[in-house]
Amino acid sequence: MDLSLSQNPTSAGVIAERGIRWWEWPTVLSLDAPLVAVCWQALFARMADTRVSPGQTALLGACVWMIYAADRWIDGWRLRDGEASTARHRFYARHRWKILPLWLVVLGLAGAAVWVVLTPSQLLAGFALGGLAGAYVVIHQGIQRSRLRGLPKELLAAVIFAAGSALCPGAVALGAHVRGFIPAVLLFACLCFANLVMIASWERDVDRAQGSPSLALQWSSASAAARFLAVLVVAQSVVMFLYYHGQAHGMFVSLSSSALLLLGVDVLEPWLGARAARVIADAVLLVPILILVSR
Repeated sequence: MDLSLSQNPTSAGVIAERGIRWWEWPTVLSLDAPLVAVCWQALFARMADTRVSPGQTALLGACVWMIYAADRWIDGWRLRDGEASTARHRFYARHRWKILPLWLVVLGLAGAAVWVVLTPSQLLAGFALGGLAGAYVVIHQGIQRSRLRGLPKELLAAVIFAAGSALCPGAVALGAHVRGFIPAVLLFACLCFANLVMIASWERDVDRAQGSPSLALQWSSASAAARFLAVLVVAQSVVMFLYYHGQAHGMFVSLSSSALLLLGVDVLEPWLGARAARVIADAVLLVPILILVSR
């Protein structure tokens, strides 16, 4: 029996959402990425020997959610009924008019909060990141006029994610010349890039069916390159752990551990399946929680 949305949207939607496993809901609702971002923000703050305010944490989580939700909302709008082949895209396609007012409310609150919770230097950097985030959405959605369209969306997304997570602690760290902070941000960006490319490799058929551009579709060696980059993150993090001391240790332990776990997920993906592997690949980036609660 064909249960595609074009046949019976209401009943198909109920059946599809009943088929979403409980551990998939953070990904479906775009809540996993904000959680990862605020965890690494806290770890960057510890490395810089500073604190981020609850407002700065909430602002980062809101901004990350808005980027992911907007990207999936547009995907859901672009795809015709029955073309959305992942639970997250079907959810946004089906509930687009419920999500839109929520997104606008979050945008309004975040827009007001930036003037209150960010310092002038953080505000300037935040506007620059906002421009990059807009460019990411343009690239991902394939606007032909974009001069940035040739850039891999995974690379831009990784840079935005790492820079956003480090933005507030970075204002203190750069002023205090915290040793190892910039290498840590670069390694985190490499870890995020490896994560995104591996996921794109596992979901190659999904992106092809939905007409979504990805590095895995454009470059046959993308998966091997992601593995190599993850190994490089492990090796470089071990070197940094031995070279730097004190507050930096937790950062480089988290980087190496997350990269190792990510490699393990990639090895097990044929047995786990892309659906579970994608969720676990994001979950392994939550290693900073263990570091943060251990002290």
